[in-house]
Amino acid sequence: SWEYTKRYRTGFRADRRAALQLMGAVTVGAVAWGITETVGKAFTSPGSKRRFTGSHERGSFTGNRFPSTSWINDDPEPIDRANWKLNIVGEVHDPLELTFEDLSQGGRFQQFEQVETLDCTGGWYSTQRWKGVRVIDLCEAAGMNVGVRSLTFVAITGYSRRMPVGDVANLLLATQVGDEPLSHRHGSPVRLIAPNRRGFEWVKWVTSITVNSSPAWLQLPFPIE
Repeated sequence: SWEYTKRYRTGFRADRRAALQLMGAVTVGAVAWGITETVGKAFTSPGSKRRFTGSHERGSFTGNRFPSTSWINDDPEPIDRANWKLNIVGEVHDPLELTFEDLSQGGRFQQFEQVETLDCTGGWYSTQRWKGVRVIDLCEAAGMNVGVRSLTFVAITGYSRRMPVGDVANLLLATQVGDEPLSHRHGSPVRLIAPNRRGFEWVKWVTSITVNSSPAWLQLPFPIE
């Protein structure tokens, strides 16, 4: 009927008008988003320097002045380097007890520098020049056994993480960041530098390395201590 047709056409026009309004809003939103992205990149906003992990850059190449975080309550008192010891134990022929001087410039082991990126699960990353002793050199000095599968790095607090033996050639125990001695909040006397691993695996305040015949996956994906 005419009345039905009139109501249908009126409803159709209303639906069409609403659809056009929605399309317009979407278009405006898309344009605004594009402008925001362009402006953000132009002015180097934090979002413009995000890594593939989503983290944004903080304090790269600034020595000890980049941010510092610790896992849960992993927060010891400052450590006296003169009395600090590093023990290499486990599946080795000759367990070692090393001093800070052994790991320092002019000490028992050669110093190496690596530029590596610490990517924190807190949402930031920082690239620094780290200097210290290669873990592979320590393991060779201790006479690492055949068939070793992982290494456990333990902090003075008891916090620990395992690394697969396949990573050992790239691991560094850092005593310096930039041209500065490593600060307490960044893990002095030494911290683990673990390339391509998230920040919670870069163990601070390391006091022992245990060489294991068991695999690295024998640990929780995230520490709970």
